[in-house]
Amino acid sequence: MSGVGCGCDASLYLVKMKDADRFGPNYCDIQGVGGSAPCALVWLTRFLRLIEGMLREIMEHPEQPTAVSIMHGYDGALKAHHPWVTQQMVRAGVNAGTRAASTRADFCAKLGQPEDAAVEQMRLLLENFSPALGRATALLDERG
Repeated sequence: MSGVGCGCDASLYLVKMKDADRFGPNYCDIQGVGGSAPCALVWLTRFLRLIEGMLREIMEHPEQPTAVSIMHGYDGALKAHHPWVTQQMVRAGVNAGTRAASTRADFCAKLGQPEDAAVEQMRLLLENFSPALGRATALLDERG
């Protein structure tokens, strides 16, 4: 490997598959193995679940640090699909990135909204967004 020039990436990680027999050669990961539109849609819905979980936490726990809300969304949506090193990098990045908006009030201020107005917009977004995301996820699960 020492003779390989720049621009090459070698990585190895183990991922626990819930049902290896079911997914077999159709497995897709964050690196794009499988390289299909359905694979991209799987990762998009996982990311949107992170956003959904984060917003719910921000709405329901106003005194909770923003980093905890983001990590709650991450833990519920993406953590199971990331190797340990990636999980630690995400945690470090979230902790570093939320210093400027450490509370719900700070987060809403960064959005340029009074806290009550921002929380109401989050509520309306989730009211419409969550059912559609649920249907998309169910379709993906149904189609394997």
